[in-house]
Amino acid sequence: MIEFLHNAIRATAGTPIGITALITDDADEPIEAGCSLWLHNDNDMIAEAEPIYLGDGVWTFQLTPQQTEGLCGRFWYCIRHTNDMLCFKEPIYLI
Repeated sequence: MIEFLHNAIRATAGTPIGITALITDDADEPIEAGCSLWLHNDNDMIAEAEPIYLGDGVWTFQLTPQQTEGLCGRFWYCIRHTNDMLCFKEPIYLI
């Protein structure tokens, strides 16, 4: 199960989790390479989702069941382009 409320996500840990995002630059042009999604606890990065570029700036990021198995509670995700964070850390609630 995956639910989105604005930038917050609620998902079931230990299952495949797919997160899709439209990623563009400051000129609203699609970013076609170098994007990633990182999953964090309060202090550290704990997993990196597999990025898949779908075209026209649309990306999907796949977290495997093994990456979230046993996790429960509030964590954080951020989308990055190369070494730059494209957003603040956003909440992801794993149940």
